[in-house]
Amino acid sequence: MKTFKDVFSITQTKVGLMFALIVPTLFLVVWMTGYQGATERLDQLRVAVVKESSTAGLYENLQKESPFTAKSVSSETEGLKQLDAGKVEMVLVADLADQKKLTFHVNQANAEFANGILKQATSEISQMLNGKTRDYV
Repeated sequence: MKTFKDVFSITQTKVGLMFALIVPTLFLVVWMTGYQGATERLDQLRVAVVKESSTAGLYENLQKESPFTAKSVSSETEGLKQLDAGKVEMVLVADLADQKKLTFHVNQANAEFANGILKQATSEISQMLNGKTRDYV
């Protein structure tokens, strides 16, 4: 028992125990609350779609059915400029005339959670373009 008294009488032990209790609590309160309601804010994600005559249907579908905000741009260069300026989080370029090819550019400065959602969305869009259906469980 005397050993415990000696250990707890040291100032560094008291400070260490306080940090061991306070740091995880601060992490839970401050860091983890940043994810609260993240899926309700999906409409704040902006996606620029290069709108050409062959991709007009894709753009219309994204505007109606996607949880994020889709806007059209006239060229890939314009979309990349908006991506660099932080006006959009992703640029979609679809080549549907020659081959069913979907190219996307994602801003790596986005939150990892947002990038994961956008990459998953492009996977589902490319499956839709290729005529494959996806079963949700």
